[in-house]
Amino acid sequence: MKNVKKKIKKLERKICYHLYLYHTLNKPKISDLEFDFLIEKLDILKKKIGIKKKFSYLNKIGSSLSKKLKTVKHLTNMLSLESINSIEKLEYFIKKIITFSKKNNLKKPEFCCELKFDGVALSLIYKHGKLIGASTRGNGIIGENVIHNVYVIKSIPKKLVGNNIPKLLEIRGEVIIHKDDFIRLNQSFRNKKGDFFSNSRNLAAGSLRQLDPIITKKRNLSFYCHSIGFYTPFLKFPNSHFNFLKLLDSWGLPVYSLRQLCFNVKEIVSFYKEVKKKRSSLKFEIDGIVIKTNSIDMQNKLGFSSKFPKWSIAYKFPSKKKITSILNINFNVSRTGLIIPVAKLKPVFIDGVEIKKVSLYNQKNMEKFGFCIGDLVTICRSGDVIPKIVDINVENRKKNNLKPIKFPIYCPSCNSKIKNKFGDNFLRCFSGFECVSQRERMLIHFFSKDALYIRGLGKNIIRKLVDKDIIFSPIDVFNLKIRDLVNLNRIGDVSIKKLLYEISVSKETTLSRFLYAFGIKDIGKTVSVNLSSHYKNIENLMNSKFEDLLLVKKIGKKVASNFLSFINKEENRKIIYSLIKIFKFKNN
Repeated sequence: MKNVKKKIKKLERKICYHLYLYHTLNKPKISDLEFDFLIEKLDILKKKIGIKKKFSYLNKIGSSLSKKLKTVKHLTNMLSLESINSIEKLEYFIKKIITFSKKNNLKKPEFCCELKFDGVALSLIYKHGKLIGASTRGNGIIGENVIHNVYVIKSIPKKLVGNNIPKLLEIRGEVIIHKDDFIRLNQSFRNKKGDFFSNSRNLAAGSLRQLDPIITKKRNLSFYCHSIGFYTPFLKFPNSHFNFLKLLDSWGLPVYSLRQLCFNVKEIVSFYKEVKKKRSSLKFEIDGIVIKTNSIDMQNKLGFSSKFPKWSIAYKFPSKKKITSILNINFNVSRTGLIIPVAKLKPVFIDGVEIKKVSLYNQKNMEKFGFCIGDLVTICRSGDVIPKIVDINVENRKKNNLKPIKFPIYCPSCNSKIKNKFGDNFLRCFSGFECVSQRERMLIHFFSKDALYIRGLGKNIIRKLVDKDIIFSPIDVFNLKIRDLVNLNRIGDVSIKKLLYEISVSKETTLSRFLYAFGIKDIGKTVSVNLSSHYKNIENLMNSKFEDLLLVKKIGKKVASNFLSFINKEENRKIIYSLIKIFKFKNN
């Protein structure tokens, strides 16, 4: 029971992290299907120990709000959609609607099927037919005011036309960017900054949230509406969502024409397959279809859960795939010493995004699939995010007599023996600052904003100092002299003096930030605060015992072992004691 609860908490944190990446940063690291799998896994664990209460993060919709934009409250909450990816789940959804209609003596349900745009949710407010407001989904209750950017989106009418327009009307839809524009803009970004957006949704989101509408205008965004959030009473109230869309179209609002009224699962699946075939020929990205109960009365009776409407669901398409070959396999060393195998690929494009490499995860995964240089592999970008290998051409492997690449025994960076002290599937180099690959990443983390931040000491300067063998551990940063910095490219005399000054005044910090800076496995910001609050000072912390550590909040046997393993290593103790001689600690 206790072990399952730990797994639930860990899974909760993971899901919250991916929600933040997706909605707030517009930089998802996993696909929608993988996210849905995490939710399913959580549900299974909860049922296992009889937890029925919904976790609070599942009640959160959308993202954190940008501090740069003003906020506005939605007239009605802006919910997201529950996603499915199989016919079985579709049948279950339809069956629930039919059962509900029978119990409530309602007409046999009809279903309006539409495209699921891979874009950014937008709410528009019209008063007396005139556009007066526009906001992002935000957290579902409050969104970011983006009216300044919406005014420059050509497909959004500034004034509605026709009859029977409500005095106050809230329209919901998606902002998208066409495939051609996405490729053009990405190429432009690559030429100017060497950077690019991973998918069209991220680019649309970033463009909609710009402070300067001139930039937004250049991005050539488009908009399609799919529903009404709030309205004052109509003179002629349609009781059909399908007819609602026709009405929106008659007012001059952009509604995409590819939609269908369906009466059973067979017809819905037929529409799904039809759209899937047309997907590649569309000018914009979609990732599935949306199925809505057509009757407005039935929608109102079915209502909503805390996050989703009960009368609508998104039926997602499977991942997109391309075949390419493995040119080489490299073994990268992470900040924590993790050895990560990465396959270099013959470049292949999926929806305008060039795929050059893919992670092979760990030793167990490599041994399971026996990856070889020269392998023909099928690459998938699930949800247009992180690429992964989903299939290997075994016949090609046999035909060309390809041999599997073995996982290294020694660290490719410092040549020390690779070990596994944590009982997981990952092998690590435990050399720490002695390993060049770890050293660079550890120092970048050490002087990051949540740790021992020094203004002016950025990633590029740290990399140059490591490359030139000027710094080997954090203490070397505090011993830097002018002569150490003058030979670094693009750092002038004024910048050098400023940096040395910032280093000299940076020697006051909290114990928790000091501890977090070392990047010890499983010792994040929260655990660092708990440790510093419990032990009060660095001397007590350095002399901590296993049994005492278990008394600290959020510390179990594994975390305690990791912490002791780090602080009892002679090299780490030397660095810590050298630093505390020059540091002054203040309260957390």
